[in-house]
Amino acid sequence: MQDYADPNVYSEWELKILEYVSGQVAKAIERTRLYSDIRRRNQILSALQESTLILMGHVELTDVLQAIVRQILQLMDTPKGFLYLVEPDGKSLKMRVGLGINSGSLGLMLKLGEGLAGNIWETHQPLAVQNYHNWAGRSRQLEELGIQAMVGVPLLSGSQTMGVLGVAYMEDNRTISHQDVDLLTRFAQLASIALENVQYY
Repeated sequence: MQDYADPNVYSEWELKILEYVSGQVAKAIERTRLYSDIRRRNQILSALQESTLILMGHVELTDVLQAIVRQILQLMDTPKGFLYLVEPDGKSLKMRVGLGINSGSLGLMLKLGEGLAGNIWETHQPLAVQNYHNWAGRSRQLEELGIQAMVGVPLLSGSQTMGVLGVAYMEDNRTISHQDVDLLTRFAQLASIALENVQYY
């Protein structure tokens, strides 16, 4: 293998050309990354805008929540998403939206601290689990679904948690990033606004 920095292989003029080409390649790679970031940011803004317009259209709450979950599934590249709401008695969580999840899971009830959603309800904090099937806090009710990774965030009203928004992945070794949590949190804020509007009216 040739050493491109070896002056015995290339003349000084050729080395300058190689250095210039290397610099241009590095700039092109950086531009590609920036364009990708801009494209991603535009996708997020577009999805947020669409969800906001649905919210402002005074559509039924269930339709608004389903639309928000659909948007997040597209952005996070998974077909499986869910949204739980705290029941009026304050004693359990109920899955009100379940897209791509086993149809029998819709209406699933969780107790405080049970599973990912129950933990989020209890702590009022986002939670990501990379190996859900081996996680000690998993819900026994969801074991047959074969979930590999899951992430969720609370729907907050002040310091109170009204529900939980999340997504699930079936692929092995799926890494959940801080950006994923941030993205979920943005859409959870829209869902929280929808819920607060229902309570207000």
